Amino acid sequence: MKNKFRKLQNFLVSYKYLIPPDTFERHKFISTFIKPNKNILDVGGSMSKLPQFTKNCTVTTVDVVKPADIIYNGKKIPVDDGSYEIVTSIDVLEHIPSPDRAGFIKELYRVGRDRIIISAPLGTDFHLEYEKKTLEYYQKKGIKLPFLEEHVAIGIPTPVQIEEFRKEYKGKLYYSGDVRLTEKLFRIHNFEAKNKYLNFLLFFWKLKFNFWMNILGYYFLVNKKQSKYTNRFYLIFDKS
Repeated sequence: MKNKFRKLQNFLVSYKYLIPPDTFERHKFISTFIKPNKNILDVGGSMSKLPQFTKNCTVTTVDVVKPADIIYNGKKIPVDDGSYEIVTSIDVLEHIPSPDRAGFIKELYRVGRDRIIISAPLGTDFHLEYEKKTLEYYQKKGIKLPFLEEHVAIGIPTPVQIEEFRKEYKGKLYYSGDVRLTEKLFRIHNFEAKNKYLNFLLFFWKLKFNFWMNILGYYFLVNKKQSKYTNRFYLIFDKS
């Protein structure tokens, strides 16, 4: 019964309108910068959802782990210069140590032919403090969140750092979300009831919540002005 429920969960959450709002938002917004019939390399996208959001595009994933289409060493992507029309990197930059981020972006720029799209959480002082408090909250509950531990350990990209990259490659910056809302959504997504039957009902409630947040909330989250509450940035470089 447990295995059947897990399979049902995996099947349902694969539908794009039922995925968590934060995941939906960044893939949906990035897709607005990608025209149909493009050849895309999604770097760090071993679990890429871009095919659900793009039209008639071929998406190749590259990552340091499986099930990516291409496995690489985290330094040099094993493809030729300008091999892909579009290169995306979605929520990867914050997992790279700050001194190595410039080299990572340079590599993305090398393999991209027309456009490079990068998104990640924006490290304002407010956002950095939120992540530290959130990590402490879950650690006290005995819940491990490796991705958040890494965020706090190496620090997410700051506005100053991102502006330097923008200037170097003459890119454009866009912003979305509100950390205060992100905190609430994160708590909802990670909450589980102790009773397994109640948890079963809670799962379907979350799906319904995700659906309406993705349908209605998306348009209130994107194309925001930068503020101390900004959740995410999108950095876009055009080579042509």
